[in-house]
Amino acid sequence: SHDIPHNIEQNLDRSVKLIKQIPLNIKLKNNLYKHSDVVLALTLTDSVIAIEATSYCKPIVVFRTQHSKDFIDNDNGYEIDVPINVYDVDKYGIVWKTKKDFDLIVKRYLKGGLFNKTIEDLVNIFIKYTEDRELLKIQMQNAEEKYYRDYRVEDRNRKLLEIYNELI
Repeated sequence: SHDIPHNIEQNLDRSVKLIKQIPLNIKLKNNLYKHSDVVLALTLTDSVIAIEATSYCKPIVVFRTQHSKDFIDNDNGYEIDVPINVYDVDKYGIVWKTKKDFDLIVKRYLKGGLFNKTIEDLVNIFIKYTEDRELLKIQMQNAEEKYYRDYRVEDRNRKLLEIYNELI
């Protein structure tokens, strides 16, 4: 990410390397996906990461949104609940009207410990992947199947042509 708060960046372990390049060049992106086991796909604002991850046969961990289950419907990852999300239908535009309003609520929730369960669940999932390499292997296969079933451009174009031909 290009916008990690300075105080968080300063407290990271020295072994953590931050890549602040947006967008990633294709060589770097290929290298990151190739050398990862699991992808954390924050579907908060962009689902492209979830689609890319499956194209690299990587299981994904998504945070709950209105469509997050769609990305893991082939047992190719996990969904983690969050206490607040910008796409919460009953709050978006009502409880918060701007990103600044939303950010203030998130800070209040963090301070109050409301994200503790989310963090605990995230840690436990990564522990599970570390301890159960067979699970990781199965979910990698499932991610590949998901990609070929739902995201491959050629297949999507074929489906669109079928729909178009049915309509005419």
